[in-house]
Amino acid sequence: MAHGIPDKLKSSPGLPPIDYRFLLLKEKRPNAFAMPGGTTGLITGLLETLDNEIELAFVIAHELGHFHNRDHLSGLGRAAGFSVRF
Repeated sequence: MAHGIPDKLKSSPGLPPIDYRFLLLKEKRPNAFAMPGGTTGLITGLLETLDNEIELAFVIAHELGHFHNRDHLSGLGRAAGFSVRF
């Protein structure tokens, strides 16, 4: 990936110390995602819409922010709560 941006960002303070992995998926639909366990996916359709490395860094930082905020754990907790209630 472009000039080590993921490596620079994954060592940011506040990120949980997990093994971060980055996937590049070939698809036209622009998107990026963060999955439990440290996997971040970037879709080639999104990369085609970016103008420069700063925009790429912003997208990756946004996805890594989900790990900092533990958003995936919140989603799992909500899903578990719904399955127990109903």
